[in-house]
Amino acid sequence: MSLPPMKALAAFEAAARLGSFTRAAHELHLTHGAISRQIAQLEQHFGLPLFTRLARGVSLTEVGACLYQTVEEMLKKLSSLSSELRINASTGQVNISLTPALGAHWLLPRLRRFYASHPHISVQLNASLAVVDLDNAHYDFAIRDLAIAPGPQSVLLFRDTLTPVCHPDLVASLDTQPLLHDTNREPWLHWLQATGHMEWLDARQHIVLNDYNLIIEAAQNGMGVAMGRIELLADLLGSGRLAAPFSMRIPSQRGHYLVQPSRALRKPAEVFGAWLLAMAASQ
Repeated sequence: MSLPPMKALAAFEAAARLGSFTRAAHELHLTHGAISRQIAQLEQHFGLPLFTRLARGVSLTEVGACLYQTVEEMLKKLSSLSSELRINASTGQVNISLTPALGAHWLLPRLRRFYASHPHISVQLNASLAVVDLDNAHYDFAIRDLAIAPGPQSVLLFRDTLTPVCHPDLVASLDTQPLLHDTNREPWLHWLQATGHMEWLDARQHIVLNDYNLIIEAAQNGMGVAMGRIELLADLLGSGRLAAPFSMRIPSQRGHYLVQPSRALRKPAEVFGAWLLAMAASQ
């Protein structure tokens, strides 16, 4: 198979479409001489003249017009195929294992923005606190709330900022309200020690719930005061469904880590991972 030089075909298409070697050179960021040489290569390859040189510009010969029609159709097909391949490369499903609280309060409110920019990618969320072996599972990522990075294949999305939150109607009676928490009182202890309110532990009733979503639901229903994780609760605080009555805010000792498998990511997962990092950086 004896094919013409591809670079020369690009120069030929531009010159034929624009009717000028000079304009073709400008469009392709080449010199007039480079265009002339590439056209000469094609004419030598076919053994026939492709252009008639005019005082101003060029016009196609009969053979040149026939070649131009073929090249134009070929380039259109290549352009269409290229677009299709790019769409297909970014089409598919991304599977994520993440903590229920982060999924409900941080990711879901932002997910519509991702779909607006990437309508060909669907995201499947699996809310769980269980340890996931990403190298032997179908997940593309896991997001976990941890004290330290779980390994080299992880990156910190963000750390929580801690401060008590409650229903707005309870702000005036904070001194008598129960403390809402799960069996791990670490966030409360961290905040109380930093602010000098350790007496709250013995002076208050405690309501223990085993999931942070339940704790926040209880706070919204006026059952007591929860330790708020500000980055997760931005929408609830912004809408007035929760209030943060204390100015003292303490960085959490834990962070939300994006963990990926050691295998190479598929294109949809790459796209979603980059978006996640951008969302975390922008808050």
